[in-house]
Amino acid sequence: MTDSYQNNDSGYGIKIECPNCGDVLVFDPDSGKMRCDSCRSLFSSEELGNADKYAEENSEEITCNNYVCRSCGARLQVSDNECSTFCAYCGQPTVVFDRVSSMRKPDVIIPFSVSRERAVELLRKEVKRAKFIPRELKNFTIERVSGIYVPFRLYDVSYSDNQLISAKSGSGKNVRTHYYTIEADTEFKCISLDASNQLEDMSSRRLEPFNTDALMPFKIEYLSGFYADASDTDESAMEYAASKRAAQLFDKQTKDTICNDDHVHDATIVKKDTSYEIERVQYALFPAWFLTFRYADKPYTMLVNGQTEKVVGGLPVNKRKMNIVTFILTAVLTVPVFLMVNSMMKDLEDTGRILGFITTVAIVLVITAAENVKKVKKSNALSAADEINSFSKNRQRPDGKDEQ
Repeated sequence: MTDSYQNNDSGYGIKIECPNCGDVLVFDPDSGKMRCDSCRSLFSSEELGNADKYAEENSEEITCNNYVCRSCGARLQVSDNECSTFCAYCGQPTVVFDRVSSMRKPDVIIPFSVSRERAVELLRKEVKRAKFIPRELKNFTIERVSGIYVPFRLYDVSYSDNQLISAKSGSGKNVRTHYYTIEADTEFKCISLDASNQLEDMSSRRLEPFNTDALMPFKIEYLSGFYADASDTDESAMEYAASKRAAQLFDKQTKDTICNDDHVHDATIVKKDTSYEIERVQYALFPAWFLTFRYADKPYTMLVNGQTEKVVGGLPVNKRKMNIVTFILTAVLTVPVFLMVNSMMKDLEDTGRILGFITTVAIVLVITAAENVKKVKKSNALSAADEINSFSKNRQRPDGKDEQ
């Protein structure tokens, strides 16, 4: 077997070679093994001893080829010798090689278990069952499919709190206020936080949850054939964010515990005495597929969780169709209510009350429809190129220098 790692003037570019034919091996999500596309061979991790040896000798860092998109400024770290000619985020053919750079070696990883073909199939199913999309989008063409490992940090947090909580029972003139004292401590395991400024936080949050029970010790071969973003967030800020997430989880649990009593509601934390300690931090890579297509000459990028098959993003919508359906539904739902109330109150001859009730129902329906439209637009914005490509604060200028 030849040496799996090819050296160059700038450092190591990761290339895992096939022992049979010498071509590049890539990680295959379907089999969980390394696959050679030339001779169709499959190799387990144990059969590629050089990969483990390399990982042991470079316990702190791994080196990756660094590519820059001249269109959106995204930086891509590619873990093999693939010659990238398209941006994994915006799909533009303006990606150029920049340099070989180092990234901290992750502690753990969730390898891809969703194949490229399956990710495409999931997106097509999502489009097929989507409502209000333009008719011509039904037969869309995918320009680019990229598997990207998104960096996360996982926090084990020991958290304790002594809380004074107020809650109410009854209603109207019979409302009573009750006070409760709760003192408890808990251990939170694997609180996950996106550790990349390159990806918009809302997109990474919607990719969750990942099943952290499937975490595996990091091995370099899992990256072969995929992109890997490096963590570029401030560690102290992330620890603070982890403590805030732990506090949110703890507070929700204490409120839910009190409100389990059917007679108690509106629980409010009046006073807290909190303490916490970060017990362990792990640097992890989580898998996601980025699928880019065009509509009306504008690129849209949808994400598929590379472990759970969850599809994230918003598809283009036919606004006219959506507005017409919303109007029809509002009318259809309002008329039966009008007839029902009119029948119940015909003896009272209280037309004003009937009209007031109908107006209230109509307003509620319109507000509900407007909220749904807002959610659709928000998801759509996440997938639109001008939104999903604004994730990086440090851009690459045409002169090759970083913006400050």
